[in-house]
Amino acid sequence: MTKEVVKKLEEAFAIDATITEACFYANISRETFYNWMKANKKLFDRLEELRANPVLTARTTVCNAIKTDSDLAMRYLERKRKGEFSPRIETDNRNRETFDESAKEIKNLLEEIRKEPNADNGVQNRKGENVETSPTGANGEGKSNS
Repeated sequence: MTKEVVKKLEEAFAIDATITEACFYANISRETFYNWMKANKKLFDRLEELRANPVLTARTTVCNAIKTDSDLAMRYLERKRKGEFSPRIETDNRNRETFDESAKEIKNLLEEIRKEPNADNGVQNRKGENVETSPTGANGEGKSNS
């Protein structure tokens, strides 16, 4: 492995390039790269460390920017401290009774439709053809007869 190839690999990994991208840039095959990495653990560790560089740069940039940008500061907190700062939607049960009644009505209508023999219940197969349903399915629900 030449110094020029090592330098190119370091440059590529310093900008968080993939192994494929780094090998392309250094003009070596992936197989050659993996063979060299097996033989030189120290170089492998160095290249892995270099890949952290862009992440650290981005963190520094964000941390510097949040000093003057309150919206960015809030988004940062929402992501880093979700339990404390993440937006939440609060719900109450004021409409629960109306919902329960509507659900019962829908369930009753479905049961009536399933009981009607040869009813056009709107159930279609993948070809768009109407199919009958039976009230006796595996779970007591309608079963397609196609």
